[in-house]
Amino acid sequence: MEEKKVVCITCKEKRRKCNGKNPCLWCKKYNQPCSYNIDSDRRRRKYHTDYIDFLESKSHRLKEFITKFAKDDEELQQLVVEKLQELDSKELPQLKPVKDEIDGSVESVENSHLIEELMEATRNLRLDDEELKPNYVYNSFTSELQEKILENKAKFSSDVINSESSPLALVGYTLVFNDLSYQTSLVHLFEQKFAIHSMFFLKLLPVLWQCDYNSILDPGIRLLMNVVFGISSNFSSHPLAKVHGDYFIALARDSLMSVVCKSQTDTNIIAALHLLSCYEMGQNEPFQSYLLDSMACSLLQHMGLHISYDGQEDADGQTYAPKQTPFKAAALWSVCTHDRIITNVINVPSVIHFKRIVAPFYQIVSEPSDQIHFQELSFAYISRMWYIFDRFTDQIYSVHFDLGETNNRQKVMATAKKTFNELYSSLPSLLRLKSPKTLDLSDPNQTHILIFHLNYHYLKLQLNKIFIREASYELKSSILKEASKCGELIHTLVSQREVIDVDLLPYYLPNFVNTIVLVYLFILTTANTSTSTEVSDNEVSTFYFYFTQAKTLLQMLSINWKLAKSSLENLLKLETKFNLQPPLSSWSTFSPTVHSDVITPVTGTDVTPLSTTGGFLASTDSAFLDWFQEFPDFEQIKHSRQEIRQRKPAQQQPTQMYTNYPIPMSFETDTPMAPLSTEQAPSTYPIGDDMNEFEYHVDNLSNWE
Repeated sequence: MEEKKVVCITCKEKRRKCNGKNPCLWCKKYNQPCSYNIDSDRRRRKYHTDYIDFLESKSHRLKEFITKFAKDDEELQQLVVEKLQELDSKELPQLKPVKDEIDGSVESVENSHLIEELMEATRNLRLDDEELKPNYVYNSFTSELQEKILENKAKFSSDVINSESSPLALVGYTLVFNDLSYQTSLVHLFEQKFAIHSMFFLKLLPVLWQCDYNSILDPGIRLLMNVVFGISSNFSSHPLAKVHGDYFIALARDSLMSVVCKSQTDTNIIAALHLLSCYEMGQNEPFQSYLLDSMACSLLQHMGLHISYDGQEDADGQTYAPKQTPFKAAALWSVCTHDRIITNVINVPSVIHFKRIVAPFYQIVSEPSDQIHFQELSFAYISRMWYIFDRFTDQIYSVHFDLGETNNRQKVMATAKKTFNELYSSLPSLLRLKSPKTLDLSDPNQTHILIFHLNYHYLKLQLNKIFIREASYELKSSILKEASKCGELIHTLVSQREVIDVDLLPYYLPNFVNTIVLVYLFILTTANTSTSTEVSDNEVSTFYFYFTQAKTLLQMLSINWKLAKSSLENLLKLETKFNLQPPLSSWSTFSPTVHSDVITPVTGTDVTPLSTTGGFLASTDSAFLDWFQEFPDFEQIKHSRQEIRQRKPAQQQPTQMYTNYPIPMSFETDTPMAPLSTEQAPSTYPIGDDMNEFEYHVDNLSNWE
């Protein structure tokens, strides 16, 4: 076969005979640039060779390093060559055990200077090209924990942790409990302050109570306990609790990847990832939280916890999914709920797509007389609400709605609101709320009721914000209504701050309050800059009152969570930027409108009833849209979600063998929801796009609706 000749670009254009050199004969003769085309990679599966070259350069330097010390001994050099060849084999030779009768020390070895020379050469060994540069700062092999300790020597020194007042001792880089009662107190704090918002954490408490941290060998449980103790230290009154908490979290982060990659996946590892993700969100690390949440969701699906049936009789053998247990259901819906919360914060799709969840909702198993009944009720219905919210918003942001009629999204929005209303009307009586002023937050059960209703109105507010740029009358009315409901709940929390335990409030609450208070800031700044007809001071002062109450709540939450502190700082900057002032009679705003819906604020305040249809609703000026340039709009979020969704493999519809599917709903019709009550849901749900009607019950509407 004739060898293919290389021709430069110029000779190829001029059809000259090229000699293949650089520069070639003709280009050199006519003083023209000489260049050659790089052959294109026509392989079906293309691979980048940069990393291979990088590894080969490292391997070459290592071989040079080894042969350098073996060049004086031919036998040793031959042995080195043989050993290097053995590395290519699958099984490495096993080392023989060292005999006990071998005595001696390094000092007694002849030619000890050779060992010192070898150690010095090892320290000076550089495997990367970057390390060979003269200004390169060489870093020794240290873990994240070691680097953290080196950066904060004064904080993490052994003198501080091993002080007389410390119940912990530092052995190397490991903490050891000197006082086991301190371990018990940390587990108790976790149970009372943090685990109350997730049935998954509550069901893990027996494991935490039984384990002795000093003697535990299971890496998954040890990782979980490190995270638990790190979070519990946030609520501890011990003078060194902050130092202990940071060190426990550093231990967890340092061992995280090693445990996840080397240990068999179990619920303890999933719980540790999930718990650490919750902690990172509360500490204002949303992307770190999202990373850990993605790992937890991936392992949860790897264990198959997202596919199960509700335990009904399967005489025909058509259901091949595993039977759901309360513990598995708690794990699934705790992770899924947090997944939807954190992805909503950073405006990306949920990690576990709703089509992949082929399992019934968490079923309430406790009795009304049980101590955890209110916690279980709140957890069950909050998880259902976030699933509904994610399912509808995923449809609204779907790429399929970019085709066809543009009002399809409005139809989905209407169906979403109807679904939320049906959920609200089907609440059990213990979760109903006639008015926030009837709550006594000194009772922790009443706090769970308030948190549930704040989730409900926050999600409805988030739904309305999707179409904020349309600025329609109905949309503005709904925004004001939900913002006012949230304001009443926030005021209830602040007004009872003397009796409420702030530690009982969930980690995600600062994000909720931050979103709500931005809506208040928008209303107030728009009212301050508009030139329309006057509106009463009472209407503006009501939202200003809610605005100040929200700032106070953020200040209360900043004791435990950095997210609240950063949200408050950002809010104060925006307040200064828009020059927000207390309401005055000279304020002018939008042209007022008349509407029958009136919100009555909590008694005991110096604000009057506020019409939800103030001049804000009639605003069509540019101030309404200009203010929201500070925040991501619908198009930004939609393209962000679609771009991320395209990177993932296509999500397939669940097969017909699984007979349970949560919350069937139709996006084309007004099909009512399945029952969402404490009673057991139907054992069979339809699967696919064609949703049938379901029987459902609607109790009397709440007086606060």
